Amino acid sequence: MEVDSMHALIEKQINQVKTVYSPREYSLIIQTARHSPRGYHTTVLQFDDFKCGFLDTYVTSIRPGKRARDPVVTQIRMLYYSSDTIKYSLTFNQEDFHAIPQRIRPNPVVEFSPMFESRLAYFKAQIQRFTRSETSNST
Repeated sequence: MEVDSMHALIEKQINQVKTVYSPREYSLIIQTARHSPRGYHTTVLQFDDFKCGFLDTYVTSIRPGKRARDPVVTQIRMLYYSSDTIKYSLTFNQEDFHAIPQRIRPNPVVEFSPMFESRLAYFKAQIQRFTRSETSNST
């Protein structure tokens, strides 16, 4: 499968890197894992990309089934959100989406609150310890 070769390339690239110091470095490793025809595209999310309260405003559950032996949340592979529907897929096939059986509550435009107030605060001592270990590793 195409995804297997992608993961194999990324794992090979990670094994060549001795130490990863931050999640941002994983993004760079993934981008440089493939050279031809072009590198992989990644999107680095920031703290303000995460919002609270989406599901509570529209549906009570995203479970794709209602009865015993119906699909459950852990079997969902993809979700598609739009203003009037939420669809799910139990496979990675883009054409295999089904509407969730839950009713979507009609809702006025809602302003979602941020999940995090600000970036995580790093203490000065942690930063100094990190930079000290960086300089000792480079010598």
